[in-house]
Amino acid sequence: MVDSDYDTDVWVCVDCFMAISGNWEFLEEHYEREEKQEREGDIKAGLGNKEWINLEDELTFSRHPCDCCETSDSGSRYQVGVR
Repeated sequence: MVDSDYDTDVWVCVDCFMAISGNWEFLEEHYEREEKQEREGDIKAGLGNKEWINLEDELTFSRHPCDCCETSDSGSRYQVGVR
């Protein structure tokens, strides 16, 4: 059960989900150097100083922007908590 002070109506792209889970190597595996640096910057800006937790629930497909990095790319979205 998640503390009630977390906002759990937050859905993030796979890149942000992997970063929240601590897997920054995922970006190296899926992007060329310049694009990886850009994505990493977008993700870090979105993460800010907030506390994020992985809720491990997947919305199979979405056209809505990521609630972290704000990418408008369609794709899978994963539920996380943030406070």
